[in-house]
Amino acid sequence: MMKKLLLAGACAFGISTAAFAALPPHADSAWQMTTIFESEEVIGAIEGSFIVSMEYQGADEAGVLQWRLRTDSCVFVIGLKALPMSESEGGVPMVGRVDYEIAGIRRVDELCATLDALRN
Repeated sequence: MMKKLLLAGACAFGISTAAFAALPPHADSAWQMTTIFESEEVIGAIEGSFIVSMEYQGADEAGVLQWRLRTDSCVFVIGLKALPMSESEGGVPMVGRVDYEIAGIRRVDELCATLDALRN
């Protein structure tokens, strides 16, 4: 009986602490891409174009994450800014999934012109 109680306690502890763990890098990247794909700003900027590729470019000096999004008609650089984590009752920042917001969309005109020239 004691073994079952210890096992149940260990499982409950493991489940509760896993909920507060940070996401692994691949899951965080997937969440960043989801933020971009679901953004009305991005949808408007690409004007319904087919997405050909997406590539993480790194963070700029301000810490804004840069993603390059290539469509069938143009190339865009999309900035993502991490939103602050909420704080627990003790004022300690929580851990877990980071949420992002679009920090800017820049059309890379010289690459868009190159794509146009290749198509024609």
